[in-house]
Amino acid sequence: PFLEYMIKTRADPYFVREEFGDEHAFDKYSVSEDKDPTAVWSFARMGASTSVYSRRFSSGPYLIHIGGEHDAGGWPDFLIYNDVVVEDLQGNIWIYAYPYEVFPPTDFHTATIILEERNDVPSTLQDGILIIGGICYSEVRDFWRTPIYHLDLSNMAIFPVTAKGDEPGWIRDHDASLLSGGRLIVSGGKVMDEKGSFLPNTNVYELNLWTLTWTQSM
Repeated sequence: PFLEYMIKTRADPYFVREEFGDEHAFDKYSVSEDKDPTAVWSFARMGASTSVYSRRFSSGPYLIHIGGEHDAGGWPDFLIYNDVVVEDLQGNIWIYAYPYEVFPPTDFHTATIILEERNDVPSTLQDGILIIGGICYSEVRDFWRTPIYHLDLSNMAIFPVTAKGDEPGWIRDHDASLLSGGRLIVSGGKVMDEKGSFLPNTNVYELNLWTLTWTQSM
């Protein structure tokens, strides 16, 4: 019930703490960016993705929210999330939580929905969402690789996708577009260098969904 309340109201934990009698609601601050075990679960997030999906023979559409973060490192309620929240137009809510090792927390990623009726993409990816890139926590970042996950909308399972080729690297705040022939274009945003800094991405990358191969097209 509490999570549903937070989703429906988009309440900020800052004020929820005050409402429920936390006398330190306005002066809590940590000198560390580590995750605070007392953080209040929040749906007032930045960097989450929202996809619109209508299941065949159902009462859709549904809004599918993935990940996102609340607050900035150092504040007590700072968290990056690895959940999927589904809402319908009747006010129903479904919350899917995943083990950290299955789906790490992600924010500022792209979520590309692949509809069932598309016949120019592999059947294994149809009726799903491809989650690419993100900021994430520093301990999971590798500057040389691009994280890709597939959310199977038939059963809400998430699993990693391994691609090869000239990938963008650890990218965030980018754009992703699915073109004909199973070609997914990634552009803009920022990529991480060897020192962990994010620099503007000046290249355009293409992911062939049939071969799961990256190429740099510009």
